Amino acid sequence: MFSYLKGEVTLVNIESKLIFIEPLNSGIGFEVYLPKDEIEKIKKGEVITVYTHTVKRENELSLYGSIDENKINFFKLLLQVSNVGPKLAQKIIEKPIQDLVAAIKSGDKDFFFSISGVGKKSAERIIFELKDKIEKLDFAREIGTDKVVEIEEVVTLLENMGFSSKEARTAVEEVVSGGEESLENIIKKSLSKLAKR
Repeated sequence: MFSYLKGEVTLVNIESKLIFIEPLNSGIGFEVYLPKDEIEKIKKGEVITVYTHTVKRENELSLYGSIDENKINFFKLLLQVSNVGPKLAQKIIEKPIQDLVAAIKSGDKDFFFSISGVGKKSAERIIFELKDKIEKLDFAREIGTDKVVEIEEVVTLLENMGFSSKEARTAVEEVVSGGEESLENIIKKSLSKLAKR
């Protein structure tokens, strides 16, 4: 229905992961569900562009979106996976897109286990059903498996230092989501985050 919406944000509900956006001077407002990592950065009164996908079900007509066009394209792919609905797909795209693609390419089920709501069967289905499909996305072809291997190396190192798998992975992913970092910096910054908890 709508490929994207550009307008002023008139409401931000972080708990519901929902914003209201009014296309400029239209007098019409749209509800759009956004990933948590994005909605936490959006302020009321901002003018933004949101790429959207309409979910039509028997009792639902909702707009899901992202300020990143690559993320909404990945979201659409996830909806093609058996038993992955829009709420779970939205949770999944809260992870850095390059890490999601790399995990699928390398068959890294543990990466998906770290996402609330994704179990063993779901992780296997996502990897199996999307491995070929992601190659049709232009941005995905450029992403290799080096980054996910790097993440796993650091997580293993932190586990060997006595941290749990969950807290180690969370700290590392928070660091790498901030942008490109050297392996040494990922380790240092992850340890710094863990020391504050």
